[in-house]
Amino acid sequence: MDPTTKSWFTEQVDYREMHQFLKEKNSTSFRTEFQQVELHNLTAFGRTMVLDGAVQSAEADEHLFHECLVQPAMLAHPEPKKVLILGGGEGATLREVLKHPSVELAVMVDIDGQFVDFCKDKLPDWNSEAFSDSRTKLLHMDGRKYLEDTNETFDVIITDITDILLDGPAIRLYTQEFYALCARKLNKDGYLALQALELSPSVWEQHATLRRTIRKSFASVESYSIFVPSFTSTWGFIIASNSGSPILSTEVLAEKLEKRNLSSKLFAFDEITYKGIFSLPKDLRKYLTLDGSILEDGQPLKFFPRDKEFRRGGKK
Repeated sequence: MDPTTKSWFTEQVDYREMHQFLKEKNSTSFRTEFQQVELHNLTAFGRTMVLDGAVQSAEADEHLFHECLVQPAMLAHPEPKKVLILGGGEGATLREVLKHPSVELAVMVDIDGQFVDFCKDKLPDWNSEAFSDSRTKLLHMDGRKYLEDTNETFDVIITDITDILLDGPAIRLYTQEFYALCARKLNKDGYLALQALELSPSVWEQHATLRRTIRKSFASVESYSIFVPSFTSTWGFIIASNSGSPILSTEVLAEKLEKRNLSSKLFAFDEITYKGIFSLPKDLRKYLTLDGSILEDGQPLKFFPRDKEFRRGGKK
């Protein structure tokens, strides 16, 4: 097979690295007010959503990302009734939240209504009719402004937002001031969960900066990760709380999965997966304890010099 006769999607990771994926020719590409949207059918991963040149979500493995983003925080809470999702345009994060029978209200705030409408139409398997669920409240506005203005408080807040590039729409949702706002909007026993950039013993600085930033507003902050094949990397997450450790024993987690009738609804996540994603390598655990700068309004990106020429940033 001559690769030059095939059609390829190229993802530029940073100024030193790029990945190429063989694709079918039935791609869609358009620009919304906020971002460049592409939907490709990649030979390796099926339908794959790309935003601003970065792979966001792929048919073959999106459940790995979304289950690991959502389920640890939802299961840590004794009975999550009110949940806020910031971002998550594909609807898969919302889908995972609504699997919990205790949920009475799931507010999803995504600034890009055109992108959400596209996902409703083109990615029904991602959202599984979550947008039409009676418990869902969908808003198209700035997520931080929503938090500043709302009188609602929540049991779980999940941020599934785009990258932290200097000119990106999500830049103000990664700072100390934003996480302090999240802490104020959480109920007692509340949890914050977020996608937190690439995380491995060789790429950890950005995640560590986020972790230090969140620790300014939360007493307990834990990192975890899972390898996502379509990202070609191990992806990090953070769960935070001011009500004690969010980490459960595998026995307690298994009991909660059974009680909430979740086992048959989850593709990748169970008590064994849970134990694995929180088992970070020894050297990485050490790196995450190092002192360093934090992200603040007005200067949120000055701490990332390793990617100053080109940065993929976040995934969502």
